[in-house]
Amino acid sequence: MRLLKEYQKLFSFPDGQYSTLEDCDRRFAWLSRTLRRYNAEHREYFPSKWRVDKQLCLHYCHLTRQHLVDLLAATAAPGKTEDAGLLFQLAVKNIEMENDLDKRYSRGDGDMSFKGIVSNCFEPYLSVWVDHEESLLCTRVDEAAAKENPEIMGSKRGSVPSSAAVSDGAQTEPVFVYTSVVELFTKMKKLFKNCKSVSTSNTMFLLCVKSFRVALDRYTDKVLSSRVRSSSSDEQIYAVAGSCVYITQTLPLLAGSISETIDEPLNSQINFAKQMEEAADVETQAIEQLSSRTADQCMRRITQFLKDDRKSWTSADSADVNAVTSRAHRSLTANLREAAQGLTEPQYSAVAEGVMAKIIEDYCTLIFTGIKEPVDSTERVELLSSLTGGLQTLLLEAPVEGASAAGENTMEAMHAYSAVTCRRMQLPLAVLRALSVQQSGEDAMRVEIIQALCADREDTPTEEAIDQALSVARSMQHGGGISRRIARDGSSSTGSAGASSGPASTKDGSRSGTDDVGPMAAQFGAVFTTAWGNIQSQVDSARTHPSHPVEGNQPLPSAAENNSSASSSSSAAGAGVSLGVSSNAAAAIGDNGQGDVAAKMQQMFKNIGEQWKTKFVNKP
Repeated sequence: MRLLKEYQKLFSFPDGQYSTLEDCDRRFAWLSRTLRRYNAEHREYFPSKWRVDKQLCLHYCHLTRQHLVDLLAATAAPGKTEDAGLLFQLAVKNIEMENDLDKRYSRGDGDMSFKGIVSNCFEPYLSVWVDHEESLLCTRVDEAAAKENPEIMGSKRGSVPSSAAVSDGAQTEPVFVYTSVVELFTKMKKLFKNCKSVSTSNTMFLLCVKSFRVALDRYTDKVLSSRVRSSSSDEQIYAVAGSCVYITQTLPLLAGSISETIDEPLNSQINFAKQMEEAADVETQAIEQLSSRTADQCMRRITQFLKDDRKSWTSADSADVNAVTSRAHRSLTANLREAAQGLTEPQYSAVAEGVMAKIIEDYCTLIFTGIKEPVDSTERVELLSSLTGGLQTLLLEAPVEGASAAGENTMEAMHAYSAVTCRRMQLPLAVLRALSVQQSGEDAMRVEIIQALCADREDTPTEEAIDQALSVARSMQHGGGISRRIARDGSSSTGSAGASSGPASTKDGSRSGTDDVGPMAAQFGAVFTTAWGNIQSQVDSARTHPSHPVEGNQPLPSAAENNSSASSSSSAAGAGVSLGVSSNAAAAIGDNGQGDVAAKMQQMFKNIGEQWKTKFVNKP
């Protein structure tokens, strides 16, 4: 057409007068003027069914596409354009032009559409725009990381009334978050929306997967992880933990929107699992940091008491112990209450458990390795027992008192964690119980340890745990402590605690045989194992035959059939469940001059049997 020859002359690349990317708006203006001129001067000479105006627009689009293909190949390749934003804006404008022409001239039902004729030529070059936006995202992250006092959004839970209804589940919405993480996600959502208007194929994948992953990885490392390592403010740590929760809650929603929009072959590759895992790891680091700080502040009071150079703990009295535990209690409660106001409920529960574990670990290390004075008198044992009891009390009470700032779900979790606390405190309590009977000999100490370790347990303590507690007790008895740090699970960091400097230990930390542990202990393992096995078998039998309750001194029929010595030993022990301890074993114990220890063993077996009967057989 003669009209399009004029267009070719003006806009063809590279000879046209208006052949640059900046001149694309002139192309739209030329089309508008030409259509007005056609309608005014030529329309009446052509039959309407020929739809000459549409044909003119179609030819314009195809010719424009050829111009832009040549122009983009020469100027818009990576590294050749200074204005990536202009490239994206031109793609948007051409899509808008196509939609407008489609609305004016296309009739549907197989009629040729304008969509994609021009705009599709931008797709191979929009990676330039993606790289540009990725660079801007990274710059935004770097600016956030450079701020010494970053802005924090949120207020302490409970400090202002909440307009939201209280849910039945645990409070999981972050309390504090960095403003920068909210701004980062706002920008990514805006970019996704903009990209959706231009491309739902490769460009969207590059932007919403590659670039978003790069920005999130950078933010997690340079902002969140860095602040956990360097921050001295608890509020900053709260903000890190809250920002991590914000990421793990918001990112799946963004990923879902991308998956629903992007073309079918690519939607299966929308995956941000690595970024969510990294955020969860940083959240764990923040929780551990808070736990460590809180535990250290609490333990500082106790450490000062036991290692005061001006006044030895051996000269203290019960009033001094009460004062120390009271100060530690107040410190721990105040810090946990602060944490409950600044963290989600699951995070607070994790902090409380971490504080408990670290305090017990540090306390065991302190009294087992840090006390140089011999714990060889009743007064010193009672003093340490009082301190240990006070520590257990504050560990049970402070987290619950601190959780009053949180919701009911946290309170329930704190009550559930009490059993774990008691279990972890069994080792120091067992050692001190053993020291309380040190004058009666090592066998008596071993029995006390077993009784303490069996308390509130459904399983039997291992021989290694018993040996460890006994070895620690012997070391404390003679002064100087063991040379290892006690791990959080109560085990020595280098293996069995039997490797300590106690007099009955061998060089490699294992027991050398019955000559080292005494005649009473040599028989104890077999006696205890037999008794415990019979208790378990009778409980299982009672569950199977509920019509035969366990009462008085009568053994269960199944246990009597399986072990002919059970009923006689049950009567001797006075237990409600037969123990399977033969009279010969008891006599052997008595013959060795250990009648008092044998009586304690029988009493222990009786208590164990009653606990199992109450818990598993005679249930209401």
